[in-house]
Amino acid sequence: MIKYAEFSDIPEIYRMLVAFGESANFPLYHGEAENIAEQVIYERIHRVIHEGIALVSLVNDERQLNGMLLAVLCNDHWKPESRFVHELAWWVDPDYRRGTTGYRLLAAYQEICDDMMNRGVIEYYNISTLAESPVSSLQKRGWEPLQTTWKKGL
Repeated sequence: MIKYAEFSDIPEIYRMLVAFGESANFPLYHGEAENIAEQVIYERIHRVIHEGIALVSLVNDERQLNGMLLAVLCNDHWKPESRFVHELAWWVDPDYRRGTTGYRLLAAYQEICDDMMNRGVIEYYNISTLAESPVSSLQKRGWEPLQTTWKKGL
């Protein structure tokens, strides 16, 4: 079951963010790069739940979470009157990746963002993938690549 995250879900979201950062080999995601305190990360997750889009996947409708998708509403730097939704983290625990959890999270995210576009709240929304992620399935669902981001360091 996919649902909006609640404040009580923050410890599990934090756990998934740490796993996400470790799997991406990008320590900035889980705070260790700058010794960010766990409490600061909790506060940032709290802000996303309150001000952004925070979706979680429940295992068999229980309290155990196995996936998340976090996104925030942003102003377009080049067109300040334009707003968009920027995905921050999309994660499914490895034991659940052969199922439909990731795509159910994506479908819920798309439904929310499509509604926001239809109401004129945003002009567009995005999703990011890691370099090793399959993109053909996103293209089949109407997504088109916008850019490739490269990093050096860390």
